[in-house]
Amino acid sequence: MGLITMGIEVATVNNEMLCDMEAMEALAWRMHQRMRKRYRNRVDARRKKQEALLNTLRACFGLKPV
Repeated sequence: MGLITMGIEVATVNNEMLCDMEAMEALAWRMHQRMRKRYRNRVDARRKKQEALLNTLRACFGLKPV
């Protein structure tokens, strides 16, 4: 049984999206929208922290940092 048939929403993320911070931010916005929550950037030095989070996520998939 697939996750979709069990009623679980899934998001497809490809390698190009993992390399693009704007695409990952769009994915985060979409996830917040699905949860009916407001997406807010509440972090100082947002881009630096986004880059660190992106590289951590890429490391989880065994990819090199950007």
